[in-house]
Amino acid sequence: MIRTAVTGACGRMGTLIIQNILDIGDMELSAAFDIANIGMDVGEATGTGHLGVPVSDPADMETVIKDTGTQVVIDFTIAAAATGNVVRAANAGANLVVGTTGFNEEQTRQMHQAIRDNGVAAVISPNFAVGVNIFWELLKEAAGSLDGFDVEI
Repeated sequence: MIRTAVTGACGRMGTLIIQNILDIGDMELSAAFDIANIGMDVGEATGTGHLGVPVSDPADMETVIKDTGTQVVIDFTIAAAATGNVVRAANAGANLVVGTTGFNEEQTRQMHQAIRDNGVAAVISPNFAVGVNIFWELLKEAAGSLDGFDVEI
């Protein structure tokens, strides 16, 4: 079983991710982090039903990850929160999947540094939607074909 934590656990995406973890046979929800509903069972907070996993304060992430044996942290929050979440999770030795968008250059640098320094694996994708990823590939191809043009959207 892959012991997995979710940040932003009480939000819309967090709830969907938790439901998917529960449906996947080789994953187990080991921890949940949010700034709302701290101390409450995450299943009860999200309407998923009692799960026996309390919502923890993100500030306590390193300790909770180590205490629960969490192997992977999934983050779909906001850039300001995700930066700290990634640093804390990496410091605790957890691998990462990050779907949060809107990082600035300094936030990206901080996350990459923590990931490198702690030797953890990470997937950081600004958008997991198939259509958006196809759009980016087409945009790269178009940009390569438009040398000498200035295109603005």
